[in-house]
Parts: sequence; structure tokens; C-alpha cells
Amino acid sequence: MKYTKKCQMKLKLALFFSFFIIFYSFSNENPSNYYNIATKYEEEGDFVNALKYYKKYIELLKDDIQTEKIQLKIARLTEDYDLSIIEYNKFLKNYPLSRYRFLARFEMAGLHQINKNYLLALEEYNKLINQSKGTSYWQKSLICSAQVQYLIGDSKSAIKNLYKVLNEIDDYEDIGLCYFLLGVIMEKQKQYEDAKEFFLICAGSFPQSTKAPASLLELMKMYVKLSNLSKAKKIAKMINQLYTDSPENYEASKISKELEDVKESVEDIELINLNENQEIKQKSLARLKEDLKLSLDIENNTIVDNKKSGFFVQLGFYSIEENAKQLLEICKEKGINEVYIFKTNSSKTDKLFYRVLIGPFGNSSLANEKLIDLKEKNIEAIVLELGNNER
Repeated sequence: MKYTKKCQMKLKLALFFSFFIIFYSFSNENPSNYYNIATKYEEEGDFVNALKYYKKYIELLKDDIQTEKIQLKIARLTEDYDLSIIEYNKFLKNYPLSRYRFLARFEMAGLHQINKNYLLALEEYNKLINQSKGTSYWQKSLICSAQVQYLIGDSKSAIKNLYKVLNEIDDYEDIGLCYFLLGVIMEKQKQYEDAKEFFLICAGSFPQSTKAPASLLELMKMYVKLSNLSKAKKIAKMINQLYTDSPENYEASKISKELEDVKESVEDIELINLNENQEIKQKSLARLKEDLKLSLDIENNTIVDNKKSGFFVQLGFYSIEENAKQLLEICKEKGINEVYIFKTNSSKTDKLFYRVLIGPFGNSSLANEKLIDLKEKNIEAIVLELGNNER
């Protein structure tokens, strides 16, 4: 069949306009095509092409609710952490009131933490702590912030954040994690009795939490480090009985091979269930609070006398002098004569506080020996390192 030149021209024009309409519809009028292609690539695991088409999609779409979801998806799919952080910042800048803003900031802080950019991670966690009170991101940011502070050696700030969670939140998993972290922090500070207590609280009060077997493993390692091998072997047996299929049991078994000739301790090591013994919980919180009060006084440049700096054992910290004197008398009745009261004057409120102290000691080991001696006499205390201008 032959076409006239006029018909051939009409046919060419029709084909051209058909192609143009399809192209125009795809690129300018129907952004959902880009979304469908991006979704297909995402399902196939091809994130590079998925990101390419998601970005084209939001360039064309003017629906803020939909575009903010896609921008968050772009940040989460970007595999390069540095580029992902750029996308998260773009999301937070463009959608500052988004209902996903806490999620985005929390995930971005986590990327900084993975990258070991600890100061940037702390900056983002602190923003969440200030902005997200009343949500789960508040407590999770406090815990993550404490983890970072522990890594950079800021134990006081870590304890402060964990204390806030313990004092205000009742979440099974997060509270278990808090006690585990407190155990790790205390062990690092060589406050071994406190570390033991926190590890046993984690495993005894939160046995189904993810850190329960880890707390017993850390306690076992601590005993090995302290050459208390019989107790280490006993803890290994507990891990095997309670968490048979856990990675912690596998690691404990490897350590136990070096303890084959060691006799298991006859001393009972009991897990601590706070539901059955609220007194221990209150004591633990009280001691943490006391430590925080001391830290606060140090920041406030308290007045000091000319006593030497070093390690001290603090038995009490009171706002009423009579309470400090009562503790002093109790100590002397138990044969603890080296204890004394030291007055501390707050520079901000000019209020007097009264510390009951023993020391200074030349090193932390000597102070910890005294701490153990006091515990055997049922006297609670903590070890603190103080300078001349810190008391």
C-alpha cells in the first residue's frame, strides 16, 4: 500500500506527537512513574537506582507530606554514612516540625557514633534530650549519650544521664541496659563492689533483657582480672544454667577452659531482684544521687581547706550537720576513728553541706581496700578522687 507524501508527513507527525505526549507525561505530569520505578529498584536491593528515581520523584512532587517521607527514605537508604548524614540534615532543615524529626535526629546521631565522631553524636543526642521529653527518644538519647560519654572517659556525665533514666522511667529493657552500663562504668573506675551489685541487679531483676547474660559475663571477666578465679568459675556455671544458647555462654565456656583446675567458690553469689528488695534499689539510687551532688559542688567551685588532694572514702553527704554528726558517732562506735566531717560551702547558694570522709589515700587501691572494710561493718560508702580545690 502506497502513501502519498502528504499522508507520510501526517503519519510522521502523529508518531512524533505520540512519543512527545508519552515522554512529557512521564517526566512532567506523572511523577508517580518515578516512584514506581524507585520502589521496584528498592525491592530488588538496587539502592543506587532507587535513590536516583526517588530524588527525581521529590523534585517533581509538591506534596509536603509525601516528600518528607521520601526524603527520610533517601537518608535511610543512602549507604555512605557521610552522605546519609547530609540527607538527614536536609530532612531536618526542610521539615523541622515533621512527626519524624526525633527519629531522623536519633538515627543521624547513631551514624555519628558509628563513625566515632563522638562530639557530634553527643550534640545531636543532647538536642533530643532537650526537645523530646515525654517520648521514648528522650530516654534512649540519655542512654546512648551515656554510652558515648563512657567511651570518651566522661564517667560523671554518663552516671548523671543514667540516673535520670532510673529515676524517671520504668521501661524493662532500657532499665536493664542502664544497670549494665553502670556496672561497666564502676568496673572501669575500680569500684568493684558497686560494679558487682549493678551486674547482679541487671541479671536478677531483668533476666529477659538483652544485657542480662552480658552482665554476668562482665562480672566473670572482672573476677578473672581480680584473680578471684573460684568466683569466676561459679559465674560461668550460672551463665551456662541460665543462658545456655547465648553467645555469652560460648565465650564464658572458652574462658572456663583456663579454670579447669580451679575449685568453684563455696560462697553464694545471688542475683539481686529489686522487686523483692526495694531497699537495695533505693540505696543504689541514693548513692548515685550523692555522687551527683558531689560533682555539682565541684562544678560550683566549693570552698576548700588545706587538706591534701587524693582519693577519699565518702560515707555521707548531708545538708544538716546533725545528721553528719550522728553518722560520725555510729562510725566511732564501730571502731572507725579516722573519719571526720568536712564543711563545704556552695558558691551559688552559700549553703553549707557536710561530708563525712576518710582520707586522703595515696591511690585508688588503698581507698577501695578501706571501702571493702567498711562494707564488712555494714557502712555504705563511695570512693572519690578529689583535688585541693574540689572539696
